[in-house]
This record gives sequence, structure tokens and C-alpha cells, in this order.
Amino acid sequence: MKIYNPISFGWKYNQKLEVAVTKKRSQFDFFISIVIAFLIIFVVAQVLAHLDGVIRSPFAGRNFSMLNPLQVNVAQAGNEEAFKLIQSHREINIVKGTGFTFEVGFKNKTNYTWKQTGSNSVDLKLAPPYSRQTQVRHQFWRDNQTPAWLKDNQAKSGWLAYYKFALEAPRESGVYTEKFVLVDYGDGHILSGSEFEITMNVWNDSSEFPKKGSKSALAPKSKPKKVTVQTPVPQPPKVEVTEQMYIGRKCLELDVKKFKRDSVTEDLINDCLQIGIDLADNIYDDPVVVPSTPTNNTNPTTVPATVVNDINSSVGSNGPLMRVGLYYTQEPIIITANTSFKVKDKNGNILASLNANQIAQTTFNFSNLTYNLVGNNSTSTASYLSFEGANTNTVFEIKSLEQRPAWNTSLNDNTFLGDLEIRYANATGRLWVINEIELETYLKGLAESSNSSPLEYQKALIIGARTYAMYHYNRGTKHADENFIVDAKYDQVYRGYGTQQRLPTVSQAVEETRAQIVTYNGELAITPYFSHSDGRTRDWTEVWGGTGKPWLVSVDEPAGYSKTTLYGHGVGMSAYGAILLAADYNYTYDQILKYYYTGPSLKKIY
Repeated sequence: MKIYNPISFGWKYNQKLEVAVTKKRSQFDFFISIVIAFLIIFVVAQVLAHLDGVIRSPFAGRNFSMLNPLQVNVAQAGNEEAFKLIQSHREINIVKGTGFTFEVGFKNKTNYTWKQTGSNSVDLKLAPPYSRQTQVRHQFWRDNQTPAWLKDNQAKSGWLAYYKFALEAPRESGVYTEKFVLVDYGDGHILSGSEFEITMNVWNDSSEFPKKGSKSALAPKSKPKKVTVQTPVPQPPKVEVTEQMYIGRKCLELDVKKFKRDSVTEDLINDCLQIGIDLADNIYDDPVVVPSTPTNNTNPTTVPATVVNDINSSVGSNGPLMRVGLYYTQEPIIITANTSFKVKDKNGNILASLNANQIAQTTFNFSNLTYNLVGNNSTSTASYLSFEGANTNTVFEIKSLEQRPAWNTSLNDNTFLGDLEIRYANATGRLWVINEIELETYLKGLAESSNSSPLEYQKALIIGARTYAMYHYNRGTKHADENFIVDAKYDQVYRGYGTQQRLPTVSQAVEETRAQIVTYNGELAITPYFSHSDGRTRDWTEVWGGTGKPWLVSVDEPAGYSKTTLYGHGVGMSAYGAILLAADYNYTYDQILKYYYTGPSLKKIY
């Protein structure tokens, strides 16, 4: 008897007749088969979904699946605000104590333009918590938590945004991993999709590096120890890099080398003024003779300074009143003080008299341009509001302002001496909070230096800051359309009374250089400064072209200057070099200024 396979496709075995017969499948059979197949698929899918959920549960909150490890959560991917496209290093072998440059590029997936500065700036920061310390911080970082700004001026939606910064290997061998994120400066939120990490294999010497082609990135016999606890390693004093130290960066990127009178726009001048470079003064009809570059100065000698007294009887001993634009907002502004205070309109009429610690709240109607004040009474007015304390020791607190240092979020820089003003700027449509304060007191509230920097360096820095402020006070045009003289963030970093309390040596530097500015041939001089050079500073024309400034010519850095990379525009005073002159050569502040600026005088103006 011939045997037939009963499961052969298209065959059925007739057991009774013991013969194989063919039978065509009917349409009904085909329909039943499809239904059964769908039922089987449905049941299996439900079982797999349940199994996947059970397996996922330990990984709740993560974009992960054991059934498909490469799975991409579509909903989450659609909500990404940044997508990393380029990362120069993920892991690097490096000798302890040395540095390297790192670059990363993100696609802007938000619906707004990322800016280098301003309310829409997107900064590269350490991943939270922000209060922690990292062992890979390089002295070029903007602050303890911020390695870099956006490399270009802006990155529109859909554009590629680059961030370039330096990392420094710790002083002990080991494996160090650090995470970074992008943070929107406007509201402080972390951009989704922006987190990335880099691993540093830190060795005692380059001879220990694993050979190329080895299976492991680390040589098994000399593998550095794994660092599990991030304990800060003691570091030598470093320059506190602040926004002012990047003066000239934006103008440098504009790549403008010659400034003809008919080719310089007001927009260009204003952009450069925001970072302290005055292009207007660089336009001359008559040539200016530039002295020859000084010869190499391998062991700097002291240069006596000349201080010219020129007392202006119309200005008090604390200098002229500076109007500082603190910030602008659309939210209610809540103000109190440690003494009694009054709220007045633009004509000096008293709208409210309040006791110490009493709250005054102001809201602004952007439709009809009226100020609504609620204190011990309520009033509405079309006039801007002035808040005046009972005496010069009155400290105003803006309770609605959150301005916390990244290195200590328990602090809030929302207290200010002097008077406050709430004023709408028609030209820009912004409601500004303005601090009106005497120049010398303003300088004590600057956050341009750490308290541990040498005092003589701080004096030199303060004189540069005073010179800058006086230039804008005299000119009065930079922020005229917004009713103040200098900006608290982009001109010079001003944090008010809190900084004054935390940085007593800055206040000492202000007192010991009272009223002094830098001049050249009797005129106020522009005094740019930057982080550090590659062994020499730059001539003004070498960086910005145009007509040279006789006091801004190239000079060699002092002996012992070990830095070999230029960071900043390179014109004027090198902060690192100035600290070295003060700490290692015992230079006084006037000698530091004379070293970096050629042929200036120091002038007392009140």
C-alpha cells in the first residue's frame, strides 16, 4: 500500500478507502482559514504585549524594550527639541592634568531660533544636579556649570547648532564619565534629546595608551582604576571666566576688517557695543600714528604710573548716577525693602508710602500701557513708577525675581541698593526694571571676578570696568531707547547687593581705586580685556582692522606664562597674564595696566 503524507499541501488522506484523493479548497474554506489566522495573530499579540509590559516594568520611564532593544518611542522622538548629529569624541585617552577641545552639533528641532546670548540663548551645561562639582572643568568654561555658548550667533529652527569647548583631565588616573545637556536660558528647562556623555581614560603618561587595533580601548595590564565617587580634586587658583572676558567675540565673528565711514551701519556699532567694542571710535578721517610694537619682554619690569587728579565738583564722591537695566518682564513685579519706601510717578507725586517689609506689587497692561500698583492702596497710572528708599542704606528686594547662581541655588541675587524704576520702553515694547545707583556702588555689585583673585588684579579690572561705564555714561546712546545706560548682563555682569556682600575684595578694589579711569592723551580710552593669550596680545588692527589705537598694540606675556592657546579676541589685558603679574611678580594695579595698555594715564574724574 502506497503511503501518502497526510499533511501535504492540497492532499487529504481517505482512511476508509486507503487512497489519496485531491480536493480543491472552496472559497468558504479559504475564508475560515483567514479568520483562524487572524485569531491566532491577535492572541499571540496580546500575549507578547503583556510579556513586554512585564519585562519593561523595571525600566519604567526609559525608552527601552526587551522585545526590541532598538525600539524608538515614536511619540517621544516627535517631541525631541534637539537631535545630536555630531560628537567629536565619545571616549578619549589622555594624560592626567592635560586638556583637549571637544565639539558637538545638534539639530534645532524647536520652533524658535537659538541665540548665542539673550532670552532665547541655548547654553551647554553639565547635566543636573547643577550644584555638583565636576573634575573635568577647564578654566575656559563660562562658569562652573556652563562649558560653552552657542558657537555661532544663532541657529534657526532646523539648523545645525555647534558647541565647542575645552575639557581638562583630572590630576589622578582613572576613568571619568561626564554628562552634558542643552539648557534654554529663558526658562531654564533642559531641551529634550540633548543629553550626551563623554568618557576620559586618564593615564599617568602617554606611553600607557593602548595600542591601535587592540580589542579594548584600555590596555588590560595598565588599565586605569574606575572612579566611582566623583570627589573634587584640589586645583590651583584659576581665572573666573565671565561673560565680560569674552569681549569682542561677536565682532570677531563678523569678520569685518576695515571700517569706512560710509560702510559702518548703526546696527553693527550697537552689536559690538553690547560686548564692549566701540567701532564708532575706530572711524577716523585723519590717520593716527601707531607706535612700533614693543620688543620682547621676557622678564617684565615695573612701570611707574601717573595718576592725574581732575575733580569734577558737579559729581559726588561716589560718581554719577548709573541707570542699570536689570531685566525685562511681562509678569507682576513684587518689591519690598528693609526700610520704609515711597512709590512716585514721573513728576515726583507720591502714589504710595509703605513701611519696611511691606509688599508693593506692580502689573502692567500692555494693551492700554498703564501701570497698576497695589500696596497700602491701589492706583492706576500712565506714568512709570519710581521706588525710593528712606535713606542710602535701603536695600530693595525684588521678590518676583529668580536670579540664582548656578554654583549655589540657595542664593538669589534679587537685592539692590539705590532706587528702582519700573518703566515701559515704547521703542522695544519691553517693561524694564531699572536700578538707579551711584557709579562706585554699582562697581561693588559687579560679578566679573572671584573673591580669591589677587587684589591688584581686581583693581586693574575695576578700573577697566569704571572706564567702560563712564564711556557709556558720557555717550548716553547705547540703551537710550530703553531708558538706561548699561545692561546688567551683556555690558558688565551686575548682580547687586548680594554680590557686594559675597565679594568683599571687589569692594576693597573699588575703594582703593576710587574715581580712576584709563585715559590716553587726556581722553577716555577703550580698555578691552579677555581670558588668556598664546604668549602675546594682539594689536587692535590685527583683530578688528581699521585705524589703530596707540595704546592697544601687541605685547609679550610675562615670563612663566605657560598657556599656549589664544582664548578670546586677544586685544588689551589678558586676565590670566594679569593675575600672573599680580601673584608672581608683585605688580600693582597701575603697573598691570601700564604693561598691557601702552602709554596710558590714570585720571581721577571726581
